Amino acid sequence: MTKKIVFLILTMILAMNISACDSNTSNTDGNEVENYSITESNSLSNEGEVSYSINYPQITGLSDTEKQDKVNNIIKEEALKVLKYYENPFAPVEVDIDYNITLQEPSVLSIQYSGLGIVSGVAHPNKLFYTTNIDIERGTRIRLKDIININSDFIQKFIGGDFTAVNDEQGQNIDLSTLSVEDLQREFTEADSLDNIGTENQSDVYSYLTEDSLGISISVPYAVGGHAEYEINYQDLNEFIKSDSEIWKDLLKN
Repeated sequence: MTKKIVFLILTMILAMNISACDSNTSNTDGNEVENYSITESNSLSNEGEVSYSINYPQITGLSDTEKQDKVNNIIKEEALKVLKYYENPFAPVEVDIDYNITLQEPSVLSIQYSGLGIVSGVAHPNKLFYTTNIDIERGTRIRLKDIININSDFIQKFIGGDFTAVNDEQGQNIDLSTLSVEDLQREFTEADSLDNIGTENQSDVYSYLTEDSLGISISVPYAVGGHAEYEINYQDLNEFIKSDSEIWKDLLKN
């Protein structure tokens, strides 16, 4: 075997090893976690009083297929729960939802959903917005109350201007200081759940994660958008973060 052939074989082996190393990463504890890919899926129905088209992501590439299936089932179930708004409708309904991924890390996935719910004969559509945050390592959902101490000081930080409006126009036209601290604290505590729609525990507050910020969406009048999103840098939340939540180890590493 010539030296040239040996060199080529060694080069190929080295490249394969580098590729294998790049497919995984380590969290701050030194434990290896896998990268994963995103594919798009869709649930579609034109039957009955409620017709809908809901796009949502699914993950692929985890060696632990049981965990992957668990995560994908959570994502799908949470994406479709928006239909709870239209159970037993009084008129035909069309729901159209798409998604945006705001954070894709080996240990965390954060998804925004937005779209319209159009009820026949009603003047304005419902501007729908909700989120799902997933702890990939544990195969569980993450809610705002899981990672933040939601006390009155945190609410004051929200309404006091420490959060920045994603939409500048909404930031100028919405006066957060007029909102009730008590009501917001209740809604923030119940945030990130579509299970309580139609009950006294319903909350139209949703949270999401980005590379460097926590985002919170609240319900606002239709005239100013139907929903409004506000973000704050993780570094400005030190006194409110729940230190026992493992995801902060990865979110704060940046």
